[in-house]
Amino acid sequence: MKKIMRGSMLAMLVLAMCLTMLCPVFAADAITVEIPVTVTQSGYVDGVEDTTKIILKADNASCPMPAGSENGEYTLEVTDAGVVVFPAMTFTKHGTYGYTVWQVAGENELATYDEAKYDVTLVAVLVDDNGVIQDC
Repeated sequence: MKKIMRGSMLAMLVLAMCLTMLCPVFAADAITVEIPVTVTQSGYVDGVEDTTKIILKADNASCPMPAGSENGEYTLEVTDAGVVVFPAMTFTKHGTYGYTVWQVAGENELATYDEAKYDVTLVAVLVDDNGVIQDC
């Protein structure tokens, strides 16, 4: 029997992107964004534990990152199926911020891991009191 571990991240990432577009950043304010990732497992083998990693990497140095990031990357360790959430990132400036999310395979030779890389784009905009987008 195989243990299959897949990161079904796309739907959650799309949701996170949509939610951030509905929450504009005001000039004196900031917005905090957490990116959720869903990890699924099937065909579990009793007694076989496996730890995988989910990586969030900024496309460039100007992208906000969660506290504890190193060299533009943050690593979540995952041992069970479910939803894991990258710690909050705070956006204080308008702009388009790009990230890549992927799973690093664990050491279980019976497992199949998600090899896809997911692009995440977060857009922060400035709006006036009437909801009109301001020039950047």
